[in-house]
Amino acid sequence: MARNSRTRGPRRDKSPATRILLLGIGISILLGGVIFLLLRIANGAPGIDYQKFYVSTPTVGNLLLHDPVRIDGVRVGQVLKIDVGDDGQPLVELQLDPATKLTKGTAVSVRANGLLGARFVGLEPGEGEELLAEGSTIEGTDNSYTYGLPEFVSVFDQPTRVGLRHTLDSLGDGLLGQGKGLNVTLRDLAIGPREAGEVAQAILARDGAAARFFPSIASATGPFARNRAQIRPGADALTAAINPFITQREAVRASLDRLPATLAAAEDGLGRGVNLMRALRSFSTNAASTLQAAPAGLNNLAHLLEDSKSPLRLTLPLAKHLGSAVPVVEDLVGELGPFVPRAKEGIDLLRPTLASVNKYGCDIRNMGVVMRSMTGFTQPGTGPAGPAMAFRLQAVPPNGLDAIGGGSSITRRDAYSPCKYLSGPYDQFTPKPVVPAFQGGNG
Repeated sequence: MARNSRTRGPRRDKSPATRILLLGIGISILLGGVIFLLLRIANGAPGIDYQKFYVSTPTVGNLLLHDPVRIDGVRVGQVLKIDVGDDGQPLVELQLDPATKLTKGTAVSVRANGLLGARFVGLEPGEGEELLAEGSTIEGTDNSYTYGLPEFVSVFDQPTRVGLRHTLDSLGDGLLGQGKGLNVTLRDLAIGPREAGEVAQAILARDGAAARFFPSIASATGPFARNRAQIRPGADALTAAINPFITQREAVRASLDRLPATLAAAEDGLGRGVNLMRALRSFSTNAASTLQAAPAGLNNLAHLLEDSKSPLRLTLPLAKHLGSAVPVVEDLVGELGPFVPRAKEGIDLLRPTLASVNKYGCDIRNMGVVMRSMTGFTQPGTGPAGPAMAFRLQAVPPNGLDAIGGGSSITRRDAYSPCKYLSGPYDQFTPKPVVPAFQGGNG
């Protein structure tokens, strides 16, 4: 009775604070793990050994991460990463199911997945049996990307719409006032459908020609689409160049009416131009042989200009004083004027004498050489009288014989002929020092 009547304390319904904190941390970790798995599951389920392949293709368009990869319409993987390769082309990393088998020669395409711009990567395994190694790169071509409605709509951007409107306006201006010619054109166009049908039948008659026609058009227009930023300025310039022919059509017609006469005159001018070309060819042939010596001449001219620097510097002071000397020279020339006729008379009197002396000019020079040699002028030696003052004797054998060299060799000398023998000074004799001979023996 006493035990039942014992006083009890207040009941505690709450857990301790430590237990609540630990429970919150555990729940947060669990939620974080779930969120991490949900974020990672987009890149593949955990624990599955996926295969990785790469695709390098010129264009990927609106291809996004996690877009499907399909083989014959069946999903076999997804796009895991889109980057730029070393060659500047898009490089797409594919994550494929482990059971996927790709053989060598596998082709790739980036195709539309609906009308709103979504894309998927299509793979077409090769016909061989050898499998591609994991991590291999599949190369795409310009035809790997198939264009869809978004690309078609993007062609008509703001600059294209403005240009198209300008083209239609210009077409209207060009057709204005050309009703008669336009009617003739429309009559001629009535024949066009029949001829177009014949062309179409010829294309269809060739096996596979129609299937190759449109891809060929796409291949032909692809470079223009990629380079439209460079083509547009050229088209604008062409429009500006053609516009004067449209606005001045009357003058163009008049020019075309005179074209036959102009062509006839041009034909005559071309005939003369042939002769001109022949003359130019002859000139170029002669110039080629002449220009061969030009490098050596230019080198000599360069050396001359190089060597002329010092003389030109030395003549500079002389040129400064020439200004004051010119009046004096003019006065001197004026004073010499009366003596010029007399000087001319003296020269005329001396001309016969000088002409006769000129015949023996070599003898006169040789006589000077002999006199210098005989008097010993410029010979080595010292003394009260200066040089050795030696006097040479020249023996002249009779009958025109002259001893040459040592021994008894004698050669006959030719008869007298001016300027044939002496042309410079005789060799000067220089005595050599006497070296005493070595005296050998026992001393």
